[in-house]
Amino acid sequence: MLAEITTYGKPVNGSVINYVGENAVHKMVRVLNRLPELAQIRARFSGDQQQLLEDSRMVIRECLNVPGVEQAIDSVNVNIMSVAGGTSKTMTPETCSARIGILSPAAVPLAVVKEKLGAILAEECPKGGVKSSTCAPMTERLPMWILPLYVRL
Repeated sequence: MLAEITTYGKPVNGSVINYVGENAVHKMVRVLNRLPELAQIRARFSGDQQQLLEDSRMVIRECLNVPGVEQAIDSVNVNIMSVAGGTSKTMTPETCSARIGILSPAAVPLAVVKEKLGAILAEECPKGGVKSSTCAPMTERLPMWILPLYVRL
């Protein structure tokens, strides 16, 4: 899925930001620093599926030879694609926007990912400093056996 997040600040001259302003980029940084929490969302598998998962991890490790890449098969992957904010040399940024690519395995419902992202936004910007993020499918979900090919790209 593709998440687009916009944080809002209160623009003031940069010399008085600590007293009266709010920097939208600072708010976004707090949100972005929490995104790795999404990777802690793990898929759940039955006993038979668990053995298949372990076999798949072994194949991925051997084929790609990249330490830790096998974890991509059952956890959410987050990619910060772009961040932009501020246009003035003297004023604090009023807005900051980020585009986040989120790839989750088929066994992790997107609703769970959206709920966790919403909780992060609410905690980091509790006074409404975040425009409700928009989330849209980035691509069809990939079958688990295609994932190693996707990671390789």
